Amino acid sequence: MKKYVIKRLISLIPLLLILSFFSFLLLDMAPGDPAEKKLAAQGVAVTKEVIEAERIRMGLDRPFLTRYFAWLFGALRGDLGVSYKDGFPVMGKLMDGLGKTCQLAVSSLVLSLLVSIPVSVICAVRQDSLFDNVFRILSFAGNSVPNFLISVLLMFVFCIRMKIFPVIAGDSFSGLFLPVISLAIPMTGRFIRQFRAEIISQLEQDFVTGIRARGVRETVVLFRNVLYNALGHMITIAGLSIGTLMGGSVVIETIFRWSGIGKLVMDSITARDYPVVQGFVLIMGVMYLVIGLVTDLIFVTLDPRTEITS
Repeated sequence: MKKYVIKRLISLIPLLLILSFFSFLLLDMAPGDPAEKKLAAQGVAVTKEVIEAERIRMGLDRPFLTRYFAWLFGALRGDLGVSYKDGFPVMGKLMDGLGKTCQLAVSSLVLSLLVSIPVSVICAVRQDSLFDNVFRILSFAGNSVPNFLISVLLMFVFCIRMKIFPVIAGDSFSGLFLPVISLAIPMTGRFIRQFRAEIISQLEQDFVTGIRARGVRETVVLFRNVLYNALGHMITIAGLSIGTLMGGSVVIETIFRWSGIGKLVMDSITARDYPVVQGFVLIMGVMYLVIGLVTDLIFVTLDPRTEITS
């Protein structure tokens, strides 16, 4: 196990280097001049000489590789540079937004699991029943509708028409409710379909037939054997969804004005604040790779039959 973990951690290094290089390259090739954008936002009279002086002050006059390696060495020390927009450290701004985004993502994931697991079990046990058919249709519909459309519909109904929740989420609990629902609906639909298929697959195994033949109660078979064997796959699906949630919350945070890392990076893209965007890409990459590693380790722990090649 230790050799496997060390090997996986070492394999993350080239992946992160490739990710950081190409994201830095794409941002450098993006249209627009960060120096000009910054001066225009400050109300400074933009001339060629002023822009050139600002580019020198921001370090944008240096060659691409020089700027990349300077940023990379700083990132290895935990320094992601300063924001072009306001001069604040990028790491501090990202950490502030990351906490809000984690609150949104974890709440959505917990809500999705609380709904999808019992519904999936009932659908699998009562295949082709009315309950199963209804929730299969609902799960397909929920998974098909994009969450930005769900957000707009929820906002129109509950914020504008019924005036139950605020249009701008802010940092309140009431403001968290609709963004969580918007993220949870598509995920719940996906979970129900995947969990149902996995539970049905376990129910059709020969060992289940043998256990039932020995007179073991159906509830014991379901909860002690079937769900336990399906748990590893369910945790894997849920774990990998965390990374998707963290990235997918960008649109939801922008719509509801939730002050998370997604809204921060969208504002930074508009302002050509590339150090913040680059830091966001790096942090999301690290989180996604680490979540994948932790998910694999949990799966191996729950199912010792899984082989680990070190």
